[in-house]
Amino acid sequence: MRILMKAIKAIAALVLLVGGFFFLPTAGGKAAALGVSPTIVTFNNLAPGEAKEFTIKVYNSKEAPIQAVDCYSLDYARTAEGRLLDLPKEEVNPYYSLSSWITPQMSFPVSLAPYQAVDVPFRLVVPKEVEPGEKWGGIAFVTRGSNQQKEGVSFAEEIVVQVHAFVGGEPVLDLFLEAPKVDKVGGLFSGKYRYTVMVRNRGNVHYLVPEHALFLRIYGPNDRLVREIEFTPTLVLPQVEDLLPGERVFVGEVDFPVRQFASYRFVCELTPLSLVSPPTTIHIIPWWGIFFAVGLILLLLLFVMVFRKRRAKK
Repeated sequence: MRILMKAIKAIAALVLLVGGFFFLPTAGGKAAALGVSPTIVTFNNLAPGEAKEFTIKVYNSKEAPIQAVDCYSLDYARTAEGRLLDLPKEEVNPYYSLSSWITPQMSFPVSLAPYQAVDVPFRLVVPKEVEPGEKWGGIAFVTRGSNQQKEGVSFAEEIVVQVHAFVGGEPVLDLFLEAPKVDKVGGLFSGKYRYTVMVRNRGNVHYLVPEHALFLRIYGPNDRLVREIEFTPTLVLPQVEDLLPGERVFVGEVDFPVRQFASYRFVCELTPLSLVSPPTTIHIIPWWGIFFAVGLILLLLLFVMVFRKRRAKK
């Protein structure tokens, strides 16, 4: 029996020795663990132009120090199923970007000693012209490393605080097309003109312009359509189809055959909403011809006067 007990003790000691060898603390075992509190920040009934201050606690829960913690914000799109999809920066319009509303009020990166916690202040500012509804975004805290890369930062650990903001108010769509501004460019005999078209979105929601919808039309004598220019992303500005609250200006040049002593109307039209701008009318008057004719008349009068004086002397 004693021999059996000694054998059991020997085996147990061997197991403890081998197990202790395999489970000794290592550098990997002492890796810093990043934590945050709270894990979600919610703002309800925000008003356009309103500013909010909030704080997120970032802490190191391990005995190894964290040399550098970086911070960046991100945007989410919410699916019909309620899932949040991380949107790359290049796919986010700055106007809708909740991440662009959030600014940390301290510099990064920061270091964390073992078991240290730091309160990070943030400021959220809602744009004055913003579409009502919910916005989803996040604030990511990452420890520097080489495991992964995101937003240009290589990191080992990442933890995200979700930010949910709801902007109150009723959605209003109010578009207005101003009368085009038209200036002549080129020589006397040229039919080239520079136009400036301004679309005002006086509401608080954006309007997605469908294809073949926004035009500048030029009408000539007898109200005949002489030119039609469609505003497309390749013609004027990128994302022309997305009319955000505020102003959108389009500038371009058009060349068309003109008739002397004729009038031409420039009109901007947004066909799906039956919006038509006030017209801008230009009158083609050959001033050079008028000045030439007046000069000839004056020269003829001068000749007649000289001729009469000579006859009177005789």
